[in-house]
Amino acid sequence: MYLTRIMTILTKFMFTTFLLCISLFCLISCSKSKGFLKDTKTDIPQKSDTAETSVDKDLKVNSNVIEIKKYMGKYKIEVFVYKGILDLNMKDDKPYGTIRFQNWGNGAVEYLKDITIKGSKISFIRSITTPEEKKRIGSTRYLRQRFIGKFSKDGNSIYGYFEERGSQSTWKAER
Repeated sequence: MYLTRIMTILTKFMFTTFLLCISLFCLISCSKSKGFLKDTKTDIPQKSDTAETSVDKDLKVNSNVIEIKKYMGKYKIEVFVYKGILDLNMKDDKPYGTIRFQNWGNGAVEYLKDITIKGSKISFIRSITTPEEKKRIGSTRYLRQRFIGKFSKDGNSIYGYFEERGSQSTWKAER
């Protein structure tokens, strides 16, 4: 009877040890495959699920360029009583553009500066900073206006505001 009791205890102990070994093996295997543990015998770095590869970065840049391209083209713009054409384009995957108000100054084309498009938001600077610009455009003064806007989902309109000398006014543009 004493021997039977010892054998039962020993069997349970061996079975428990066996289960612990299997559990430990599974834990180590899973941790290595998920990148939680590094193999100290090799110098190969483990790939993290959140690490961004150069291919991922290229895809992100290209998808952003593709997304931006849908906004390129001509828009009829209104700022106060002034009406004109806002023309957005791309060169070397960077946006550039012009604005021209038929009923302001000489009605000349003005080159926009610092155009940024992120997601559905756009910002750019309209400025007249040199005597040559002032004369060519037909302005009576120097100016610096920062336009900020948001494209509609279909990309056919932009609504926003512009800032100049600490005040804000609204603007809109439609294809």
